[in-house]
Amino acid sequence: MEVVMLKSTNKTKKRSRHVWTKEEEEALLDVLEEIVANGGQFIAGTTRKIEVKLQQLLPESGLKASPHIDSKMKAWKRQYSSIFYMLNTSGFGSNDEKKCIKVDSDEARESYVQSHKDAKGWRGKPFPLYERFAKI
Repeated sequence: MEVVMLKSTNKTKKRSRHVWTKEEEEALLDVLEEIVANGGQFIAGTTRKIEVKLQQLLPESGLKASPHIDSKMKAWKRQYSSIFYMLNTSGFGSNDEKKCIKVDSDEARESYVQSHKDAKGWRGKPFPLYERFAKI
């Protein structure tokens, strides 16, 4: 549970963090793919439109544009970027069967991780959503 300090009153407010279900993630991905397929762009107000669509698909979820959808998309963007840059670096490739990153050598991995701390945990970790993100 996250504790937030309110500056003006020095009171604490507890806010629980939303844990996305597979069904919610799939619904969000479907909505994002639909936006792209219809020639849409991710501009101001798009996450509010996504919120409305998700409320229609999953009325009990309570997902809101901010903070839920915004933070999920931000996290996915970070993950996609990490994998994208690794795959476009010499010494890295993809294992299409396991849907994970493969590395030619430990030295290549260590060298890359020294300057890209976010890449540390990706070796051998499956990321099956990469191809869907690439389309989005």
